[in-house]
Amino acid sequence: MRSLTFLRLLFASYSLFAQSKVDSLYQIWINEDLPDTVRLEVINTVIWNGYLFNNPDSALLLADAEYEIAARNDELGYMAQARNSQGSAYYVLGNHPMALDYFMKCAKIQEKIDSKLGLSRTYNNIGIIHKEQEDFDQAMKYYKLSYNLGEELPDTSTMATALNNIGINHKHEGRFQEALDAFEKSLVLKETLGSQKGIAITLLNIGETHFQLGRKDEALNYYQRSLAIREEIEDDFGRAACLANIAGIKADYGQFALAENLAKEALEIGQKLDALEPMESSSKVLLDVYRKTGQNQKALEMYDVYINTRDTLRSEANSKKILQQQLKYDYDKKTTADSLRYEKEIAVQELTFQAQLDRERNQRFMLYGGLGFLGILGMVSFRAYRQKQRDNILIESEKEKSDKLLLNILPKETAEELKAHGKAKARHFSDVSVMFTDFKGFTQLAEKLSAQELVDQLDYCFGKFDEITAKHEVEKIKTIGDAYMCAAGLPKPDSRHASRIVKVAQDIRAFMKDYRDAREAAGKPFFEVRIGIHSGPAVAGIVGTKKFAYDIWGDTINTASRMESSGTPGNINISEATYQKIKDDFNCKYRGEIEAKNKGKLKMYFVE
Repeated sequence: MRSLTFLRLLFASYSLFAQSKVDSLYQIWINEDLPDTVRLEVINTVIWNGYLFNNPDSALLLADAEYEIAARNDELGYMAQARNSQGSAYYVLGNHPMALDYFMKCAKIQEKIDSKLGLSRTYNNIGIIHKEQEDFDQAMKYYKLSYNLGEELPDTSTMATALNNIGINHKHEGRFQEALDAFEKSLVLKETLGSQKGIAITLLNIGETHFQLGRKDEALNYYQRSLAIREEIEDDFGRAACLANIAGIKADYGQFALAENLAKEALEIGQKLDALEPMESSSKVLLDVYRKTGQNQKALEMYDVYINTRDTLRSEANSKKILQQQLKYDYDKKTTADSLRYEKEIAVQELTFQAQLDRERNQRFMLYGGLGFLGILGMVSFRAYRQKQRDNILIESEKEKSDKLLLNILPKETAEELKAHGKAKARHFSDVSVMFTDFKGFTQLAEKLSAQELVDQLDYCFGKFDEITAKHEVEKIKTIGDAYMCAAGLPKPDSRHASRIVKVAQDIRAFMKDYRDAREAAGKPFFEVRIGIHSGPAVAGIVGTKKFAYDIWGDTINTASRMESSGTPGNINISEATYQKIKDDFNCKYRGEIEAKNKGKLKMYFVE
């Protein structure tokens, strides 16, 4: 799970205002008649509490304007503040190189003005970016710089955050005991601060580290302590993670009924929040439970849930969505919880701003004297504008979400047609190539593997198949149990479809040979793959009204399936129709006419 320590540190640094207060501060920002120092004083609050987590593109534009004004006035403190906001916006947008660049610029300014507290936090942010880029040595360097500055100040919050991140870094590199030491030190500091959310996060980290060390009882204790806090502060994201982890241990202990109930609760929360990570971990536990208890139909259904969630989670196109889901959830929860608590502080700040404005008004009375009535009209117009803007942001967010989901389950051309017309017509393709793979003796092999290992092996193999089909621009259609189906020549017709799908088959065969050799050398059971291909006409389109699925139909598909079942492990069995299309490009061996179920005798060839 991606670390949100960056986010939480930033939340700890800024008070969250009610939206109406953000709107009133925004009006001060857009009033160019006010002194730049007054406008710079409010814009950071507007960026962080009005835009950053809901509309980071707009936050970036505001931060750019903030830096320009600060630089014009040679206000180094505000320049550093703007650089931090620019880096944060790029981080939320998922652009790590740009985020790193702006955080480094921020650090240079903070070094110049000797802002040790700001610098300690910026070092932490730089460390997180390096960690996201998997440069763990650089990440550790900056985490330690952050901790040392926090210790020098001293600033307990900075030290606690840096230690937690140091622990995460050790955990990623497999140094679990060192990770545990750092987490436990961080926990002591967070308990001193009374930060319930921070305590819950670190408890979960400690639990996961104990689990990695094989200490399931200790892990369970920390998961349960974290869960209790999550429930108290109504943190559903964290609650789902804890429930899934607890369910996994209960399943390992053979407490299947309890594990099932906990995992179901975690899955429901994940589905409610559209949170992919708890959905993946909880569906994996449920799959394990159903396999071990012989509930084969439920296991098959849950396997599909797990694979689909995993594929979506792994999709690079969705990585930004996952982060923004977590950011927005934490932001919304904290805004609701803190709005009343900060009301008095808001009022004090507004009075301070008003006093400063009054002084300016006395000095420039003739200039501002006529603005009162216009200000009232401006406020009404601005609030109407802001409401429309928020509506547009919501609409655009929902549109982006639906687009990504469609592209995850449908070919791009079909998704575009569905969006444009509300439906997508089934299409007839005169010539396509269809491939099936299947693992020999899967049922017998499944009895030799634990449920977890079985899922891991399927996951590993099908993940590689996905990479290979994507490489050759072949359309994955679906997986059915241990079978994998893909097609070339659709939805975009291509005269080279047969050659491209044979190349996919060859790459899969080569991968499975390496896979077999590695497993056999380790004395572990392994899958052996049969591959079958046939070419001919097919119909393709969308099935379902609630859960769309792109599928293909026709005798070509049935014949391709027969090619697979009539083949032998480690070989690519093709039909006469496919052979005629690829015989000039590939060496093939004629097998003769072989009986195929419900098809009679068919000419078949092995691709060498």
